[in-house]
Amino acid sequence: MAGRGVKLHIHPSHNVPGDTTANDRLMEALDAYKRRIMGV
Repeated sequence: MAGRGVKLHIHPSHNVPGDTTANDRLMEALDAYKRRIMGV
């Protein structure tokens, strides 16, 4: 899929010590999902 230009959402564990970006990445992925399913 990446070869076709599809952005892949990779979600490392929220349990990684020192990771302060997990919630931001999750919210971005959920927003993208909501945009894709809008009107379905």
